[in-house]
Amino acid sequence: MGGSGASAQIAAIRAQAAQLLGTHAARATGQSNPGGHLLLNAGIRELVPWGWQGTSRKVLAAWGRSAKIAARNEANRRVDALVGEARAMASSHSVADGSLRASPNSARLLRRFGSALDRGAPDTRIRALIRALDEVSYMPLVPNQEVPRLYERHRFGRTRDRTARSAPELADLLQRLQAPQDADYYAARLSSIRTIPKVAESVDGAITRLKEGGSDAYRQGSASLRIAFEVLVTELTGDKDWKSGVDRLMQSDEERGIARRLHRLLSRSVHAGHVPSKEDLQLALDLFATVATRLVQLRSSVEGSNSRTP
Repeated sequence: MGGSGASAQIAAIRAQAAQLLGTHAARATGQSNPGGHLLLNAGIRELVPWGWQGTSRKVLAAWGRSAKIAARNEANRRVDALVGEARAMASSHSVADGSLRASPNSARLLRRFGSALDRGAPDTRIRALIRALDEVSYMPLVPNQEVPRLYERHRFGRTRDRTARSAPELADLLQRLQAPQDADYYAARLSSIRTIPKVAESVDGAITRLKEGGSDAYRQGSASLRIAFEVLVTELTGDKDWKSGVDRLMQSDEERGIARRLHRLLSRSVHAGHVPSKEDLQLALDLFATVATRLVQLRSSVEGSNSRTP
């Protein structure tokens, strides 16, 4: 369904169109001007002298034609105004479905009102307008200024779901991520990890690459995160091999699987045959932050346990 603002506009225009259709139908049948029909029904012969009857009929016929033309023109003028309102609404909104891209798709909505633009009988145009409004009212509409943000969310969601299918160990963590974030968010989330000097440089590099944009920058950002992951484990454990360090810190197979899968995910993004996207790097930053924080927590718990041992 259309957004609340668009829905209200559509309902208002439709109500005016329905009222106009009723008014035009009444005029077409003479219901809005019964006096003229009474005059004709009374009979020209009884109201007009015999010598003027032919002329009177012509005058009344011409008056009738002029009245019909005037009514038709007035109805078309009002239809034009309603169609203009509908098209103004359509030109400022887009359809938020699977075909949405970074640019507004208002043209899809505008095409719906093509029949109502055609010059023809007012009642035909009004019905076409009402039909188009009914069709549009069932579409998921968003203001055009929201399209870039919504498209970014769609892309993020598709990338998240694709990654979850290819890396089932990370699925639960990924499903918690509902929207992409900017570089400042990731910098704040990783602030505690960035206090480790040898890790900070790589993490800052990944965040900088996110700001820069472009597939090469996103690839370099993933490479920086992979380095940050390996350095973090070796710094926390003292093991030269990060895999041994993960096994030392993480006691459960589930957590080890998550850490190893994250490393493989980062390695894949660095591969020359893969073209990483902005969403890939955003997901990687989120996942790295979660796993890195857990590693630090585990290390702290080990140190706390050792300090209490006599």
